[in-house]
Amino acid sequence: MVKIVDINPSTKKNKKLVATLDDGSSIHFGSKNSQTYLDHQDKDKRFNYLKRHMANQNEAYLIKNNKVSAATLSARLLWGATTNLNKNVEILNRNLTY
Repeated sequence: MVKIVDINPSTKKNKKLVATLDDGSSIHFGSKNSQTYLDHQDKDKRFNYLKRHMANQNEAYLIKNNKVSAATLSARLLWGATTNLNKNVEILNRNLTY
């Protein structure tokens, strides 16, 4: 499975962050002009975001064919279990080992 090795501001004008994976690929994710759970720390907004996006795309929580999608990164990192990006990366990387 791939792992996230680095997170930086995205170079794409409409994306918030870019994740560099250990296979050398990169994924731009998150809307640049929107707030996330990392910003507002509102548990109700987090719940509603996850509920709304899970209804439309189960891929937000699934890792298919050893690949991580932008939807997965947004859901797990920007709207993840904690309000700390680095901790969310650690949690996701731990889960990618399965």
